[in-house]
Amino acid sequence: MKASDYPYLDKKNSNCFYSSLKADKAKVVSRASWKPSDNLSVVQIVQRLESGGPFVTYVDGFTTMFMGYKTGILNNPCCFGGRVNHGVVTVGYGITGNFNGYWIIRNHWGTSWGDAGYMRLSMVNGGPGICGNQLYGDQLTMMGY
Repeated sequence: MKASDYPYLDKKNSNCFYSSLKADKAKVVSRASWKPSDNLSVVQIVQRLESGGPFVTYVDGFTTMFMGYKTGILNNPCCFGGRVNHGVVTVGYGITGNFNGYWIIRNHWGTSWGDAGYMRLSMVNGGPGICGNQLYGDQLTMMGY
């Protein structure tokens, strides 16, 4: 199924759009995962995003900074309390006018959270990243649409 088959709706509109006719056409052809001991640099994570598309990552989603995010680039290492507990999707990245990189993530809490359901987290070379988002990643490549 394509992303357009599952429009981004808040949890109040949680109808299932599953279609076995569409789902049967897609299959996973590869999977790439990483963990803290892989010690990936920001450049390596960007390369994976550019070559393989969006990926699931995990954050400390229960800090007040994360839950209360509205707009801007979050750049506070205190957003990470030492463990990850919430899955999000890293969908892109950007660079500010000051050459500071940031990740664009999509949360599943609906469009009333964050910046219409999205968040920007500052890139950090080395370590867990902001809110722990650079520790783990899981990326699937699908074919057959």
